[in-house]
Amino acid sequence: HAAFLAGCRDYLKEPWSPEELSFRVAKIADTSAFATRWGSLRLRTGSAATEYGEVELSIHAYRILRVLLMQLGTPVPRAVLYYALWGRTDSDSRAVDVHVSSLRRKLKGIAGPFRSVSLIRSARGLGYFIPSAGE
Repeated sequence: HAAFLAGCRDYLKEPWSPEELSFRVAKIADTSAFATRWGSLRLRTGSAATEYGEVELSIHAYRILRVLLMQLGTPVPRAVLYYALWGRTDSDSRAVDVHVSSLRRKLKGIAGPFRSVSLIRSARGLGYFIPSAGE
């Protein structure tokens, strides 16, 4: 924990623990722009924007999107997303899937010419991910 607070970019290895996720989220709290295959995506508490527009986000959608953007190109397990939302894990819940589905619909509104390409992809058996800009 002290290494993150002292400015270390990222030093922890997998597997993820809830505590590790919390520190990773806190570490990038001041980051607001991410390079995606759609171009630049600006994320603020309560909203996401591209050059094609801006949409309001619920706190759940914001947290999911932020975690996925933190791990750009890497599948994030549902359990990690569930923990980011509620501070505990529940492997049987489909709540994360419902929130991701809603988030995908909202993001289509700011996708411009990329409307046919979902920003958030599913990795069967692994979770969800956002491809990096080059993918």
